Formats: sequence, structure tokens, C-alpha cells
Amino acid sequence: MPVSETFPDVQIDLLGRLEDGAAKACAKLTSYTCGDGAHAAELNGKFYDAVASVGSVTIKSLAASAGAFMLNGGVLAIDEEPVSRILSAVVEVVRREFDERGEVLDVSELPALLERVFVTYLFHEIRHTSQGLSLHGNVKELKSIAGPSVMAEYDALADRDAALAFSAIYAESDTRESLLATLREALFYSTQFFFRAFPVPENRPDKIARAMAVLFMAARLVDEKSSGIPEENSEFPLDSPLYVTLSACRRKLAIHRGEPFKTLIGFANDEEGVSALSSHICKGEMVAALALATEIMKKVEFETA
Repeated sequence: MPVSETFPDVQIDLLGRLEDGAAKACAKLTSYTCGDGAHAAELNGKFYDAVASVGSVTIKSLAASAGAFMLNGGVLAIDEEPVSRILSAVVEVVRREFDERGEVLDVSELPALLERVFVTYLFHEIRHTSQGLSLHGNVKELKSIAGPSVMAEYDALADRDAALAFSAIYAESDTRESLLATLREALFYSTQFFFRAFPVPENRPDKIARAMAVLFMAARLVDEKSSGIPEENSEFPLDSPLYVTLSACRRKLAIHRGEPFKTLIGFANDEEGVSALSSHICKGEMVAALALATEIMKKVEFETA
């Protein structure tokens, strides 16, 4: 389904809004990365070269050989098919939540959410440029050499970096709490929308591991006692990028910190619910998956403290 038909009951140029909003987001991120501070410096190295060259964004059908996006002559072209799937997932989830509460959805409020979700997806794809994976052929070659698990690691780190970039331009203030709350919002988009748009197959432990990594990063930002942000350990910041290695039987996993250097955080097994977490992910039960990931992450951090 074309993006323009994803949301027919709102009288708005949705395609134009997404394209314009994404171009403005790239401009804001370019400005932010030229500022002071550790976050700005980190995002500069990961995003500046790509976003600084974006003059406009267009959503259109791309050839399979092009991959998810192309950046040429200042025009960032994003393939329409995955965007349409993501937006449809957002609409489906939001409508179901309102139906379950017996409330009427005000559809005029959805375009703002769709724009923010799209920007998060766009930042993920752009991050692949500085990872050396902007060419579809490079991705295929890497998988043929190292196997699919290495791409799952790259994707999980790109998920986190996209969320960090999102927080830089959408946070209500420059306080640490505001940045982390907005980071949590972006990771929520990944867990609740992206993995619904692209279901995780049971026979793909690499994709399951990627989803687990995003869930664990989101879980660290969940404060069950309030809507705020949990207490932060300066030696293991709450915005640390994580990735997961999962055993072939999907009963054991290892959690790693990806930066500033690779560090083993800890292990979990079936006693902590690894198989159940995998099952939730593959069934698309992402609310239950996040709750279980939160419990597993607490145990891992407690045991390694």
C-alpha cells in the first residue's frame, strides 16, 4: 500500500508532511552535532557527514538492488515499501489500544506520531552510512562472510544510535532526564512498531537477538515505580548501546556493551526466561516481551554489580 493511502481518513498530505519533517529533522541533527558536549561529539562522528548533505527527503519505490535508501545529490530517497509497513503497524497498534479502552481515536493526532516514528526509522538507515553498510551489496557480502549475526549487531547499534539522535532533536530540554525520556520513546517505537511491521521469524536467532538487544536497552529506562527515569550508574550509563548473542537453542544469551569498547555485561538462561522472551518476540507480544526483558536485565545487572 502506498504511503499516501496508509491513512485515508485524515485530510492531509501525509507523504509531504513526512518528507518535510524528515528533512527538517536532518537539518536539526546537523546543527546539534556541531555543538558542544559528549552527545554532540558522538553523534557528529556517526551522523554528520550523511545528514549534513541532505537537502530534501523523498519517499518512493526503489529498486531491490538499491536497498532501503539512496543519498544522491542532496536528495535522500527512502524506499516506500518498508515505510508503508511501519506506518500501517503504528495505525493498527494505536487503533487497537483505543478500542480496548473503549475510547474514540482522534485521527487528526496521528500524523505527528507517524512523523516521529518515520524520523526514527530514517535515522536508523542513515546510521548505516557511517557503519560502511549504505550499499546493499556490502550488506549481502558481509552476511556471506560473517553470517547474519554480525548484521544483527550492526542493526542493534544503529537502533540505539537512531534513538540517541532522535532524543537530541526532540527532547523538551537539554537535561539528562529529558534526553533519556526521549531516548526511551524512540526505543519504544522500535519495540512496539518496527518489530510488528517486520515480524521476527522463529528460525532466525540473529533477528531475535537484535530484538532482545533493543528490548534490554528500553528495559533499562523503565522505572516501574514512576513515569520517570531510573537511577543511573555513571559507569554503565542508561544510554549505553547493547547487543546480544543468542545460543542456537535460544535458551542462553550474553549481553554486551558495544561502546566505548566491547564489554561483556552478563549472561541469562532459561531460568531467567530466555526461551519465554524469544517466544514473546516471535509471537509479536512486545508488551509482555518488554516486561520480561526488564526482569532479566535487573537480574543481570544485580549479579554483575
